[in-house]
Amino acid sequence: MLHRRLSLALVALLLLSGYLLHRSPSLGRTQTNGACCGVAGAVGLRELDFPYYSLRAGFSSQLNLVSDSPKPIDLTIAIYSERGNNVITTMTIQPNGKLPIDLRALLTQLLADVNGEFGEGSIAVHFEGTIMPVVGQVTLTNPALRLVHESEMVENDPGRTDIPPILNGLWWNLAPGRDARIMVANMSVMAVTADVYLEYHGQRHPSVPLTFSPHELKVFSVIQLLGQDNVSPSEAPDGGITIMQRGGVPKLIGQGKILDSVTGFSTTLHFPSPDSQPSSTLHASGLPVGSPSKDSPFAGMGTFVPHLVARDPLPTPQTLTVTVEYPTKKSSGGDSDRKTASTPPSLEAYAATGTGTVVLPPLALGPYATQDFALDSAIGELPAPLPYSAVRIQYSGPPASLVAELASVEQNKDLVVDSKAQDEGWGWAGSGANPWHLDSQTESLVFLTDMGDEAARIGFKVWADGTVYYLTRLKLAPHETRVVDLRKLRDAQEADLKGNKIPAAATDGNANWIRLDNVPVMGRGRHHPARRCGEQLRLL
Repeated sequence: MLHRRLSLALVALLLLSGYLLHRSPSLGRTQTNGACCGVAGAVGLRELDFPYYSLRAGFSSQLNLVSDSPKPIDLTIAIYSERGNNVITTMTIQPNGKLPIDLRALLTQLLADVNGEFGEGSIAVHFEGTIMPVVGQVTLTNPALRLVHESEMVENDPGRTDIPPILNGLWWNLAPGRDARIMVANMSVMAVTADVYLEYHGQRHPSVPLTFSPHELKVFSVIQLLGQDNVSPSEAPDGGITIMQRGGVPKLIGQGKILDSVTGFSTTLHFPSPDSQPSSTLHASGLPVGSPSKDSPFAGMGTFVPHLVARDPLPTPQTLTVTVEYPTKKSSGGDSDRKTASTPPSLEAYAATGTGTVVLPPLALGPYATQDFALDSAIGELPAPLPYSAVRIQYSGPPASLVAELASVEQNKDLVVDSKAQDEGWGWAGSGANPWHLDSQTESLVFLTDMGDEAARIGFKVWADGTVYYLTRLKLAPHETRVVDLRKLRDAQEADLKGNKIPAAATDGNANWIRLDNVPVMGRGRHHPARRCGEQLRLL
């Protein structure tokens, strides 16, 4: 039985001020006064880079851009082939607009060879404006396999960049027919050489250095890299990879994926920026655990076991403390502070009056080790069923010394729900500007998690068909995770404080949220097509 596809609004984490950027598929920034930097801030040249798109092996790719500016913004879009050649076009994104771009159609229109060297590549979007009034992502889908991946956005403005000098990632769960592929793009006009190291069996192993021509994309297989050391996937199913640029301003951005085209197992691999990890605590949101409840976005999709895949890139061991957080009480409208006659139905499901926690026994992670920790021991300690959970990881090493991937795997192993780990101490986490879409196959939802020990008020507004709708009185309790369902919000047809309603026939638009208190808040969404007897879900 095929389930409905969930296309959850891909939530951006915005920066308050300054120059740090969390690398998420859709990103933006906020200021301390709550104003959006798309309105305030210095005007300058801006560049958004996307490391990977693919039109090969049955994949299609779409560039989705969202504006948080009250004015039209002219864009110059450069699409680079795997060899570094480019085609350029210009477009304009309208105020608070959403701009979806089918890359195959655009490249064909620009007379680029989509069946040749432009079958894979990278993208740069240039414009003049304030800090990040435009954000975006590239969505890669494979209809035959019914899979989806997202290509992360990195801000790379002239004169300053958020590209890290070292790319640290991991792979896990390799098996026959299942490979990890790493995509690395040089986003500069200069040649770059990088040293590559693989970590497995508790040791660091140097690999063959990589040399990139200007704007070249390299896609390589972890299995092939292991084969250079005469190591099979079964001997190193889990491991770490480090790509270290030699000198100069950082120019390489990367992303990875694991794919098993036979079983359908698929998950995304990230290369987090050390600048976005000022503490030693990570948080992941919106993970199904066990058999989800009937009101869960994951209802009827099976039984899930969360997995924490952790890598220690240091020569010293670490200890991990994992806490599973979950809503403790279902209410019809939330606590008394939130409960009003105008509370939209989208907030009614699991408006928790509190958050329960289960702390697991400490996990030991050896030096230069990558380990897949199945958190199945938590399932028996949690009240069942639950709609979703959040996972908090505290590690004993210094900040940015842990690389982690979070994923819930359905017991039949053909359905994976990813959740990107975010540093809890990153004080700039706190808002998002996101596209949404609704149809018979698609849902759009936003997960919001209060990562702090104090309550956080949230401002939330939706654009659709020229109408702006304000969702008021949205408040998260400490460590609470809440879901905003865009379909329910639209179908409720309840007027906001200005008397506006989301048009009943609206199927596309933007959703913006922003924290109103100085509390770290993370936002996450999903996008996945129906697949086999389940779906491929990704939490971004």
